[in-house]
Amino acid sequence: MFAGYSSGWYDYRTSEICLSSWDKEERIIKRVPFDWYFFIEKNSYKGNLESIVDGVREDGKYLRLFTQPNWKNRIEVFEQIRSLGLKPLEADVAPINRFLTDNQVTFSDSLRILYYDFETDARLGWGKIKRHKLLSAAFREWDYKNNRSKDKTDFLASEGGKYGEHDLLGNFLEVIGKHDVIIAWNGDAYDEIVLKSRCDIFGYKPVWQVVNFLDQMNVFKKFYTKDAKGSGVRVSYSLDNISKTLLGEGKEKDVFEEVPGNGKAEQIVWLFENDLSKLKKYNLVDVDRQVQLEAKEKFIDALKVQSHICNRFLSSFSTMTGYLNDAFILKYASKNENRMSTKMYRFTKKDESKRKKQDKFEGAYVMESVLGLHKDICTIDFSGLYPSLMLSFNISPETLVDESYKGDVAIAEN
Repeated sequence: MFAGYSSGWYDYRTSEICLSSWDKEERIIKRVPFDWYFFIEKNSYKGNLESIVDGVREDGKYLRLFTQPNWKNRIEVFEQIRSLGLKPLEADVAPINRFLTDNQVTFSDSLRILYYDFETDARLGWGKIKRHKLLSAAFREWDYKNNRSKDKTDFLASEGGKYGEHDLLGNFLEVIGKHDVIIAWNGDAYDEIVLKSRCDIFGYKPVWQVVNFLDQMNVFKKFYTKDAKGSGVRVSYSLDNISKTLLGEGKEKDVFEEVPGNGKAEQIVWLFENDLSKLKKYNLVDVDRQVQLEAKEKFIDALKVQSHICNRFLSSFSTMTGYLNDAFILKYASKNENRMSTKMYRFTKKDESKRKKQDKFEGAYVMESVLGLHKDICTIDFSGLYPSLMLSFNISPETLVDESYKGDVAIAEN
């Protein structure tokens, strides 16, 4: 029994599962020796596999085959097993997920959460995100003891000069080290990339595995498909748009009034150099909006419950529907002494992948284009066609009630 853990990973150097928990204010890392394995059906082969894998153990109607989990070795072993006419099962499962699937792990309900937002010098453009200098960081901690956010959003700013950004990073990393999950809006595509790249540049080498990153925008994309008036899927998931729709107020844009500069990137740098109080106001409000949105909608809390039900830690991976679906299926199968097929595409060679892409098949209907200049043209597309229709019109299979049902029926508003 492994109890109360907030994050976990596999240490490839020592072949150990690492599980993070807390003893008051001290982080505790529990290390568990773990040899990775996959499966084949026990009755499918009677020969000797010891020359291919590191070990074999019976597991009900299956055999556990132990081998090194790095992908190069895994692919070689996988191909040798298949060459014998055998079907490898669950050979695509990562070591930490293998451990979480087959062991009784209890997840912490008191996650130490940090909401944060960066302001950066983005004048180099979005194609060079890793070179965007950190100017300031706003953040608010979650009061895990009382299960609510703390009342105040804090602010750190670079003091400029040779060591300004270096010191800002160091101070912010100290804050991160006290938490389990750090949350930004559009963090997967920006804040996390900036943070890690700037740490590399300045020589910081934190153990990133002890914290899980979570992109709050992707959480909203997972749960939020209709606005308050039920008018359908939102066009924009910008923090400003979502805040206006759900909170009635967006980001602080008035701070840019009469601020010189060609575009927002130049204006932010000007504020940093000339009016830090206004930049602070702008930075703080972004984090305030993140916290207010979670307080209102509880989407992150719902995602935490889903993740733990599926035996996974709360992270940006949790926003990927396939990730939790796979986790739940693996957990259910393991509990019932069954093993699932390997996802073959994870082991497909490049030449096979290229060939598959070249295979032609009939797709959706495509209209013949009409040459000429046309006015008032619009393009309509669905974001997740079937899930969107099911959610919008309450027509998913589990809500279907036929004429034979005589009980009470609750009809959702469309």
